[in-house]
Amino acid sequence: MTAYIITWAVLTAAFAWLLVYRRMNLAAAVGMLISTCALIGAVILDSPILAGGGAVGLVLWLIFWRGGRGGRKRTRRGAIGDESRQLRDGLVRRMRKRRVTRPGPSPSPSR
Repeated sequence: MTAYIITWAVLTAAFAWLLVYRRMNLAAAVGMLISTCALIGAVILDSPILAGGGAVGLVLWLIFWRGGRGGRKRTRRGAIGDESRQLRDGLVRRMRKRRVTRPGPSPSPSR
C-alpha cells in the first residue's frame, strides 16, 4: 500500500512539473497513468468512490488526448490570390526538382 501511495505522489509531482514546463502531451500521458493508479487502488481497497473518480479521470484524459492539436488545415484553391498561387507553384516545382535522386555514388565525407 505504501508503494502505491509513493507511486501516486511521484506521478502527481511529475504531472505538475510537466504542466509548468508546458509539455502537454507528456502531462496527458502522466495524467492517464495517475487515473490508472487510482483505478488499481480502487480495486485493491475495494472502494467504489475511488473507482468512479479514477474512471472519470481516465475518460476525461482520453478525451483531452484525442482533442489535441489537429492536423494541417489546407486552404481552398480559390482562397489565395494570383501572386501567392504563383509563389506556391514555384516553390512546389523547385522542391520536386530537388527531390529527384541523382545517379552516381553518394558523396563521401570531406576530411
